[in-house]
Amino acid sequence: MSPPDSDATREGSQQLPLHQDFNENICNAIGCYTEAEPTAGEWLRSLIPTKSGMLEYIRNIFVFTQWLPHYSSGWIVGDCVAGLTVGFVVIPQAMAYALLATLSPEYGLYTSFMGAALYWLFGTSKDIVIGVRFLISLNPSS
Repeated sequence: MSPPDSDATREGSQQLPLHQDFNENICNAIGCYTEAEPTAGEWLRSLIPTKSGMLEYIRNIFVFTQWLPHYSSGWIVGDCVAGLTVGFVVIPQAMAYALLATLSPEYGLYTSFMGAALYWLFGTSKDIVIGVRFLISLNPSS
């Protein structure tokens, strides 16, 4: 009669410790994966952006690249009328606020159109609110 299996070895196997033999059987059944330790060089190389990743990043910063191809030429007249209407109100108002702040009117001119002129590059909102002087900035539902 053969001796019973002990905790340390199993008879008939390659005399592996029982827990190591068990781990090998589990790895064969479910598939184990061992991974080498990462190096600092690998980590730094993983930070280098790909060409497609860089293009996606630029598209996310400059959102006009997403909507500009879908812009209809029929909207240009309405957009120009809206821009002139807002400009006729905002430019004198901003100049007056600059004078109230004891600044030269040029500061008001700069603040009245530079924000809106640059906002379309980075934003998507149809209601461009820049500063507290606009009534729409007081409306919490917009």
